[in-house]
Order: sequence, then structure tokens, then C-alpha cells
Amino acid sequence: MHIKINSRDFSITPALQQFIEAKIQFALNRYAQRIRVLEISLKDINGPRGGIDKQCTIKMKINQFKTLVVEDTSADAYESVVACTQRAKRRMERHYTRARTQSRRSPVIQ
Repeated sequence: MHIKINSRDFSITPALQQFIEAKIQFALNRYAQRIRVLEISLKDINGPRGGIDKQCTIKMKINQFKTLVVEDTSADAYESVVACTQRAKRRMERHYTRARTQSRRSPVIQ
């Protein structure tokens, strides 16, 4: 799994970068072999005006040439990263649970 971290309108501190990498590794380590590239984008929507404006977007390019995208908006960048990684984990679980149950279904013979 190759991790890319991008930010717009504010800089990522080394502490925030370590926090993001740790959360991603903890949440998605189970699916690391299935994810080719994981792109994390952080964006400050309102700029200096403040408010609930830190947006985190995670794009996961998985082995079947599909892209799964999740995003979250929060007042703090750390909160946004935590919520977004949890959504990414649930999205991966749901994707692979559906794929596994569909492959187990037997064809209907009439």
C-alpha cells in the first residue's frame, strides 16, 4: 500500500503526518495487500474564516482497478482524519463482504 498525503490551503505538520500514517496503518492494515494506492487529501474549505471546515478525503485504489472514496468534514483536522479512516475501514469491509457473499452464491438451476 502506497500512501500519498496532500493538503490544500494549509500545511501539514510532521506531527499531523505521523498521526495520519498511524491511523491509516491501524485501520487498514488488514487490507494493505489489496490496496495499491491510498491518497489522502486535506482541505480547509472556509480558509481563515473558521468554522467546521477541515475536509478529509481518502481515495483507495484497490486491486480490481476500482476506486473507493470516502470523505468527512470536521472542525479539527485530527477529528476529520479519525472519522474518515473509520469510514474507509467500514467501506473496505463492506466491499469485500459483498464480493465474498456474491461469489458463494450458487447459480439457480431450473
